[in-house]
Amino acid sequence: MIYLLDVDTRYIIYMAEDEELEYELTGLFSDEVQLPSPEQLPVRLVPGFGDAKKQPNKEGDFHQFSAAQLLFSKKAVDALGLEDYGDLYPMYLVERDETFYWFWSTVVIDCLDHEKTVWTSQFKLVDEPVFDDEKIGDALIFTLPHDQKDQMQYFVSERFKEIVVKAKLKGIALKTGLRDFDPWVS
Repeated sequence: MIYLLDVDTRYIIYMAEDEELEYELTGLFSDEVQLPSPEQLPVRLVPGFGDAKKQPNKEGDFHQFSAAQLLFSKKAVDALGLEDYGDLYPMYLVERDETFYWFWSTVVIDCLDHEKTVWTSQFKLVDEPVFDDEKIGDALIFTLPHDQKDQMQYFVSERFKEIVVKAKLKGIALKTGLRDFDPWVS
């Protein structure tokens, strides 16, 4: 089984303490995510989910940064071996005592059955994916070719889920598609 990786909505969402840096990194004005330069690291992040009255408040091993960027705790990075699947950028979460990492996948697999996959009308996101499992192989986490400037969607294997359970990682939601309103959560 392949899942769409998401954040459990009960867990804190972060944003850059420096609003200009937030816009630069997330591509708000350029339409493309800009990965942080060495002199910008670690980026300081603060809890923030816009003006919503009820903010998510749980601390976990997995959080969302801004629009769709993923943050993994050191514990999660080590348990999942994420350094083998992408680039890691250290992030400082204000009021947390451990380093988190912004994950940027370097594993890109063209594995969708394009005739059967359902797409959203906006942002070119996969709504209901249908995969060609033979093309995926033993990949733990990957992105799709069309999503390389933003990496708005990450896909993970059943093995990813097994590692999350074994390592007791918190904050992860695994969906079968964008409209899966009852995802598996860690």
